Amino acid sequence: MKLKDHPAMIDKWPPGSVSACYEIGHQDPPLSKTEQLIVIEAKIIKDDFYLDFEFDQNTYSTIISFDNLKFKQNLSQFLNNNKGRSLKEVFDIDVDF
Repeated sequence: MKLKDHPAMIDKWPPGSVSACYEIGHQDPPLSKTEQLIVIEAKIIKDDFYLDFEFDQNTYSTIISFDNLKFKQNLSQFLNNNKGRSLKEVFDIDVDF
């Protein structure tokens, strides 16, 4: 099944909030336009799943809540193996975890 259709991904994108590392005057990322959002890094810190991505040469980070630790670990590894690709591309890949 495609990542975007995985039961653990239901209601997870777009996230509720995004933190930005950018200068004033830059726009917020269009979270619904996943083809424009580039995966930088995924990580798990103290049970929180962080996704860093790029839009318009600016870096953004979001926390996405998942209850399943194994899914978080698999997703983190999967996203890190797909750094530099758009979220649309990554969400459309078939996964088996």
